[in-house]
Amino acid sequence: MINWLTVVGLRENPQDFAKDLETEMYGRVVPHVSGNLFVEVIGGDFEYSTKREPELNALIELSKKYREYTFLLAFWCSEIERRGQVVIRNGAVLESIHRIGDSGLFDAIKHPVIDLFAPYRRERTLSECAEDRLHDAIGIVRGLITIMEDKRFKNSVPTPYNDVRDKERTQEVSS
Repeated sequence: MINWLTVVGLRENPQDFAKDLETEMYGRVVPHVSGNLFVEVIGGDFEYSTKREPELNALIELSKKYREYTFLLAFWCSEIERRGQVVIRNGAVLESIHRIGDSGLFDAIKHPVIDLFAPYRRERTLSECAEDRLHDAIGIVRGLITIMEDKRFKNSVPTPYNDVRDKERTQEVSS
């Protein structure tokens, strides 16, 4: 499973924080060689792998040490078809969304993941919040258009759903 961690407000050296994160996650600072699970610093954020879903207890404990920071964790795993986001601060999970899917044509529609992180990145105005919701809606519509243009949808074999699909309306909407 791939995990991406953003630490809002981080003033420490990211490499030093990565060592603390490795110690909390794996029990020690890990040699950064192929085949090892280790934390990589990428543009001030952190990427690391876990064999299963992310170890939230390790991040909760680390957030107790770094109380002034907010931890924004995103994760994704194609093998077990799981993805999500978690917000942690002061030793507590403030918000989280864990979703199944991320391998099928309709997963983004059936199991959507909205952006939990925007409010924690900085203070936003009411109009910025409304703009974010508008962008979410536009993203959903674009996802629907992508599905309707996908060959798997257009050329799907007849099923009970195809029997009720209005072919003329489908063509009109996808034009």
